[in-house]
Amino acid sequence: MDAEIIIVGDEILIGQIADTNSGWISRELNREGFSVRRVTVVADCQEQICEALASSLSRADVVLITGGLGPTGDDVTLKALCGFFQSKLIFSPEVYHAIENVLSAMGESMNEPNRLQAYVPEKCIPIQNLTGTAPACWFEKDGK
Repeated sequence: MDAEIIIVGDEILIGQIADTNSGWISRELNREGFSVRRVTVVADCQEQICEALASSLSRADVVLITGGLGPTGDDVTLKALCGFFQSKLIFSPEVYHAIENVLSAMGESMNEPNRLQAYVPEKCIPIQNLTGTAPACWFEKDGK
């Protein structure tokens, strides 16, 4: 199966930080039998995210997107995915409690930006993040 990876983040494009996620994801996908065919980096821009996703879905069986899920205002990946998949954000009590557990383990308490991360697209299956606060979101479209 062919896979593509989309990296979202202005900080990658301006050289503020290096992309280490795509290398790790590629190794893990290859170990599971996937062939990573392309890695695309886009800005924190809903239009660019949607364009990259549409393009990747036209070629690949699986598309992974990383970045733009944090609790800051410039993180627009979920909004872009809601638009792409014609979904809306809904509050997930399960995700909220998972975030509380992660924060508690770090000795932190819930704040408003973290609480907002409990809103996930209605048409996704949220996947608990065991090491961070932003859940993964699983979408399916046309068998991909």
